Amino acid sequence: MMTNRSYLTGALTGAVALLLSVSAFALPITNGSMTGVPTIGAPPPGWASVSVDGDTISPGGFNGWGTGIGVSPDGGTFLALLNNGGGGSFDAVQQIINGFVVGDTYTIAFSVANIGLDFIGDYANEGLIRANIAGVDLDSASLAHTGFGNQQWFGFSADFVATAASLTLTLSAERAASGGYAGGLDGVTIDAARQPIPEPSVLSLLAIGGLMLRRRKR
Repeated sequence: MMTNRSYLTGALTGAVALLLSVSAFALPITNGSMTGVPTIGAPPPGWASVSVDGDTISPGGFNGWGTGIGVSPDGGTFLALLNNGGGGSFDAVQQIINGFVVGDTYTIAFSVANIGLDFIGDYANEGLIRANIAGVDLDSASLAHTGFGNQQWFGFSADFVATAASLTLTLSAERAASGGYAGGLDGVTIDAARQPIPEPSVLSLLAIGGLMLRRRKR
């Protein structure tokens, strides 16, 4: 026969499990860590090139791209996106992400840096990374180039509302003014931003259960 204590413990366990079930969950992005073989002219696997290409770069730089840049918070290789100030061309990559709930709010986050190119001086100007999803442009802060070996990684996050179960995420390089810009991007994640609030009955059960267990111990 189940004792009052075991029944209460079971109820509390179930309540805790319910609370954990409403914790944040991540959407399935393919290779948000930008892991791949360092390659100029091809983005990491899982990302399709649109409007030119994108490049897979290793920490410390690769073939003069991002020379001296340190390891991003996500680690490993990262994606480089360029914007040719004079010619108007710019790198952009994208992928389709599934699993959204229409009307729900989500948070996209990633690390960004102004990496520069040490063999082309015009590619060390100010610029930003733009994420476009659900028809909305979400721009990182505009970063100036601080000199090779001094580049820093910064975190970016922004909220958006899902308009469909499947959405296309596009990442592109945007220059702030004249001249070319080279941006680094890594650690892309999308998480549910707003979670359901536990039912009052669940919170009450946890409070009452904790009080009863405390009295029993006394």
